[in-house]
Amino acid sequence: MRPEKYLALFTTESREHLQQCNDQLLAWEREPTAQEPLRGLFRSVHTLKGMAATMGFERLTAVAHAFEQLLASLRETGRPASPQLIDLGFRAVDVLEQGVGLAVTGEDARLEAGPLLSDLARGTGELSAPDWGGPSPAPGPAGRTVRVRLRDGVNMPMARAAVVLRRLQELGEVEDLTPPLEEWTGEGFAGSFSCRFQGTATSDEIHRVLSAAGEVTEVRV
Repeated sequence: MRPEKYLALFTTESREHLQQCNDQLLAWEREPTAQEPLRGLFRSVHTLKGMAATMGFERLTAVAHAFEQLLASLRETGRPASPQLIDLGFRAVDVLEQGVGLAVTGEDARLEAGPLLSDLARGTGELSAPDWGGPSPAPGPAGRTVRVRLRDGVNMPMARAAVVLRRLQELGEVEDLTPPLEEWTGEGFAGSFSCRFQGTATSDEIHRVLSAAGEVTEVRV
């Protein structure tokens, strides 16, 4: 059973990220070739996916993941926003909003997202095709490894680690999470994790932000 305070935190933060998604979609619609709205949209969806997975909301996580994959393909190709892509983005945000409402009442399994998931997967496949005519993606930075260790015997390590992870996701992109989120609910998870981080935040900033999240005894970048 999930404590009410974590459900309340999840609801508040999810709705903030969904509002940011709507704002970024509107900005992208106004400037179809702009990349900053796309980057902001990706960060919000990526963070929402991580939060949903941490809370065990499988349907909501699946939708966020499919949307994230489409956005990742758009970033790699540099393709401008078309009206069809913008519409698909708004549809995805609408379903995510429905999913958050259902998830916090214990009805995540009722989320109906089949048609949207099919459209997102089709869009991702089309963008990944080698002959669509877009520019070759520029190589990205290699990123840095971030390791976090929580205080020994910390209460509710999954929830504590999730807070730290969200703080890191607010600074940039997180990949290759070890152990993966689905293993955070196990009895063997003590709250420590590592990941690859890509972003402009300095190592000192990462250390400062994560150390201030509470119950953190070590941050290594």
